[in-house]
Amino acid sequence: RQGYAPLRELAREDPGYVANGIANHVGVRKLDGRRYFVAVIPISTAKADGMGWRFALFLPEDEVIAGIVRGRDIAIYICVAVVVVAAAASLIVITLLLRPLDAVAERMYRVAMMQDVDEATDATNSSLHEISTIQ
Repeated sequence: RQGYAPLRELAREDPGYVANGIANHVGVRKLDGRRYFVAVIPISTAKADGMGWRFALFLPEDEVIAGIVRGRDIAIYICVAVVVVAAAASLIVITLLLRPLDAVAERMYRVAMMQDVDEATDATNSSLHEISTIQ
């Protein structure tokens, strides 16, 4: 007789599990090389009483959690993308904010060396020229 391979394997490995069933219980079993969520529930209706029928449900674990794994992977990719974009945006903002400091540093250096800051002004009217003549 043919049947569902995981059910045959469960019946062979643990016949009591299939025969008795545990209401409101889902077990995890490795059957036929795969992990399954297994539930065996006795059927009790007026017509089925005394027949010993059981309802067996087998759900492959990898199929049940496939959506969860896919969602986790998408969340990781989104987090990595956000970190990369945030790092690039930070680098651009920092560069834009620090660019004027080069001009300030150049002016401070020229003042420290007693060089005229503004080449366009007349050297005789320069305050640096006046300071250097006093010294």
